[in-house]
Amino acid sequence: MRAKKRLEFSEDALFDIADIGFFYAVERGNAKAAESVELALFNAAEKLECAPEIGRPGSVEGTREMVVSAYPYILIYKLTASRVIVLNVIHQAMKYP
Repeated sequence: MRAKKRLEFSEDALFDIADIGFFYAVERGNAKAAESVELALFNAAEKLECAPEIGRPGSVEGTREMVVSAYPYILIYKLTASRVIVLNVIHQAMKYP
């Protein structure tokens, strides 16, 4: 069995998630949706601890991308020997990088 990697979030990724929640809560006026999307993003990232290769190779060298199927977002992350680091969370319609 493969060792579980430690999951970390960059400050940018945490800001992205908070910004997404703000959009749903304030601009859409739906606090429940905000909570649901934030939870879905964190739950998707947790899957990377045990299966870090499930994302596709990223647009930027050295990164990977995981599409969050329930919502139109992509987790951008990189791998080290012992960690999965979520760098950003972007909307699928956004051009990245």
